[in-house]
Amino acid sequence: MKKQIQEDRLRQLVKEAGLEESSAEFSRRLAHQVLTSHAYRRNSTSDYKKQEWMGKAIILVLVALNGFMLLKLDPFQTQPVLCWAIGGFILAFFCVVVWIKKRTVLP
Repeated sequence: MKKQIQEDRLRQLVKEAGLEESSAEFSRRLAHQVLTSHAYRRNSTSDYKKQEWMGKAIILVLVALNGFMLLKLDPFQTQPVLCWAIGGFILAFFCVVVWIKKRTVLP
């Protein structure tokens, strides 16, 4: 849809300018622009994937610190049944998420 809208705008501009055929200079500049924008898009996504590990490392450190704080508070002395129930729920939730991810095929 978006591509067709852009093509319609381009056709309208060409009709307004009264151009029937494009010049060699225009064709060269257009090809250069298309190739440059495509290369930029491809490089920016690969840079993003290279730095993905940093976010995962930060989340791992935060989860580990929260786990250490939980152990320091020692919740098993006050309400052991509640702690086991919450832990079981969290474990079951993550098992269901992993199971759904394995069964789902994305296009």
